[in-house]
Amino acid sequence: MYLSDVTRRLQEGEYAPYKCNISSSIVVNTDIAGALIHAAEQGTAEELEAHDVIVMATHGRGAPQRWVMGSVTERVLGATKLPMLIVRPTEPSSLK
Repeated sequence: MYLSDVTRRLQEGEYAPYKCNISSSIVVNTDIAGALIHAAEQGTAEELEAHDVIVMATHGRGAPQRWVMGSVTERVLGATKLPMLIVRPTEPSSLK
């Protein structure tokens, strides 16, 4: 439900004039970065083709938290062949 709402808002909102094909899917896997890369580069069972770009948001964590928790965004960036758009929050998560 959440992903469907976000997809609909993006398709009807400010990106509508650009006629972007926005899709979402759910993949269950313990290797989150690997699953994202695989789904983006090769498509999923529901899709017929791979995607053109990966767009991800970060939590805006500092270096110490990334060392402890790891960064899915960094792992995807280091391993994918696709271009990426990485969106950072307007304020660090720790201030919210």
